[in-house]
Amino acid sequence: MITANGKLQIKRYLAGQSPEIAAFIALGTSSAAVNVNNTRLGFEVVRVPVLSVSVDPNSDKIVFRGSVEPNLISTAYEVGLWGSSPVDTGRALGVIGPDLPVIWTNGTMSSSNARVSISALKIDYNANGTTNAELSGFFEDLSQFTDIDSLVVAYHATTNLSSVRVRMGTDATNYYEFVLPAPVANSYNIARVTRSAATKTGSPDWSAITYIAIRPSATAAGSGSVYVDGVRFETNSIDNNSLLVARTVLATPTSMDLDIPSDIEYSIRVDVV
Repeated sequence: MITANGKLQIKRYLAGQSPEIAAFIALGTSSAAVNVNNTRLGFEVVRVPVLSVSVDPNSDKIVFRGSVEPNLISTAYEVGLWGSSPVDTGRALGVIGPDLPVIWTNGTMSSSNARVSISALKIDYNANGTTNAELSGFFEDLSQFTDIDSLVVAYHATTNLSSVRVRMGTDATNYYEFVLPAPVANSYNIARVTRSAATKTGSPDWSAITYIAIRPSATAAGSGSVYVDGVRFETNSIDNNSLLVARTVLATPTSMDLDIPSDIEYSIRVDVV
């Protein structure tokens, strides 16, 4: 679907105010329905340059092509077409995946419900309990993000889940904590929380984050599990040159080859009347 911003971008291109309709193709893991007012992917994993553009006169479509390097995404559920200038799309924290040099405490890697990589972080919890799954021994400088920017977490929830909290800090007594929106059971959730919503304990430092903890809490009804697929920070600043031109949710999710580059293409229909 061409977005409202996409229609504006096409008009700018025809008027000579933009050098191209789109310059980047992005892949993500959200299966949420498309909407003309979409301004980003649900959970973007990779964005690559458009390498070629062609016209299919038989279908009145403009075809944009790019290439995705190996190991960047396991299964694509959504595709987006982005306009002129690249922006800071955020940063995946790289805390989940099969090749981590360190191991999560109270969490295991599982191939179930994984979309970003070949495995997700599985965290089990018991009735009325909270599990503290923690990863230490890494360093992140998140000081370039502001209070209007967002922590975004993609995860699959099973049953009996009351809430999910995410802690980031410099040590166990100095941390920021995010409370994710109420999860949908037996579903793939994408939670987005602005940095300003984080509560602060002690004196943590955004420029020196050395651990992350994901803390699911259960209801009294019983046990369950969450499968955390990806964690990233995204900028919410406005760039009028970099617009989401179009977004599509794939009818059949596409599994990417993790050993060789994958060619991708995105086509939009443009009728000139």
